[in-house]
Amino acid sequence: MRIVVTGAAGFIGRRLSAALAAAETLDGRRIEELLLVDRGFSRPASDPRVRQIPGDLLQPAVRDAIFGKPVDGFFHLAAMLTAEAEKNFDQGLAMNLRGLLDLLEDCRRQGGMKLVFASSMATFGEPFPDVVPDEFPQRPGTSYGVQKTIAELLLDDYTRRGFLDGRALRLPVVLIRPRDAAPVLSEHISAVAREPLLGSPVNCPFAPETRMPVVSAGQVAAALIRLFELPGAALGPVRSLNLPALSVTIADMLDAVERRAGPAARRLVSWTPDPALQRLLATMPGGFTSARALAAGIRPLPDFDAVIEDFLAAP
Repeated sequence: MRIVVTGAAGFIGRRLSAALAAAETLDGRRIEELLLVDRGFSRPASDPRVRQIPGDLLQPAVRDAIFGKPVDGFFHLAAMLTAEAEKNFDQGLAMNLRGLLDLLEDCRRQGGMKLVFASSMATFGEPFPDVVPDEFPQRPGTSYGVQKTIAELLLDDYTRRGFLDGRALRLPVVLIRPRDAAPVLSEHISAVAREPLLGSPVNCPFAPETRMPVVSAGQVAAALIRLFELPGAALGPVRSLNLPALSVTIADMLDAVERRAGPAARRLVSWTPDPALQRLLATMPGGFTSARALAAGIRPLPDFDAVIEDFLAAP
């Protein structure tokens, strides 16, 4: 098989790429070439099956390098995230939609492609129920959320017409980001747990009772692979589903930090509320689930202790 991962140098992309390389097979077939696409890579690949392609899907030369030979599977993770897409509408539109349209047309021309897309809970908007299921109306409140919603509908339509086999996984808050992460909202959340775990002080800008749906990066990688391997009949005409998440508060996170690293770690946390960050976090649902994902064996982690272990065990 020839498999492509875009956004491969990012937080989730690195974990997915490592999981695919370690698995060696996908859908019962051997992975003979793994093409990793991103704007840059911090280190060369050591696996001879891995080929790094610097650039993005807006560049014809990058798409030519990808589709120079038939591709069997595609994991499309590359995106401009919420804050950036809000600041620069044109760049967000180009990255999140024009690049996707070019990719979909390349897949259509080749035919026989299976494509897994990383969507987001940003496709939903307020007011939220306590737990957001797959069927909750999509009323995105950001340009990023609108772009992800359009992408999901395009995947449904390209699949309906037989151009490709698309499927999408909506992600909640993915934790715990490494220290070199971009200053997105999930980095502020990650730091609350990460810094005391690593023995460093941190200021928490959120109220202790703030609740959110969280998953680990390792869980996302495993779920994306599981979604790729699901038979199309298990998805039906609607190709997008939520990734079931653990619902935790900031206080729950710090309880787990204390269980893992002791009371001294918790004392490293100070509290200075940031109203802007608090308001942004308040726009998220408190829970996130999917009956279809649960039926397919994609389940939330049992507790935040498992999120911590995933972070500490990450390569």
